[in-house]
Amino acid sequence: MKRQGATTPETPAAASSSQVAARSFIECATLCTAWKTCRWFDFHQLHQRCCMADRPIDCWGSETSETRSSFDELTDTCYSTEPCPKQAVVEDSRYCVFMQRVSNSVLFNRTWAEYESGFGNSENWWM
Repeated sequence: MKRQGATTPETPAAASSSQVAARSFIECATLCTAWKTCRWFDFHQLHQRCCMADRPIDCWGSETSETRSSFDELTDTCYSTEPCPKQAVVEDSRYCVFMQRVSNSVLFNRTWAEYESGFGNSENWWM
């Protein structure tokens, strides 16, 4: 019998995820930036697979991380005063990602004001 006023812990909602074929970490990153709800991805080089999700999940089970690279959105900071909303993890090293250029569809010959505010599209951007 449930005691009046007692609450039961809520089960967290399942992660929204997708696995697709990809040839590289960069292609996986590009796929993630094009998927509206993607906040994290994991690339498995051996299987040439890209796992994308709205939060970090275990895509590959017990397989080793030696052939994987991942990327996620952080809530902490890279620097003492600037937030780092995107971070890449490659071979156990973390990097703050502030630019991506996949094609020439966006011109990067911009004013300083444009660089300060950020610009681009889902494939080519500066933040």
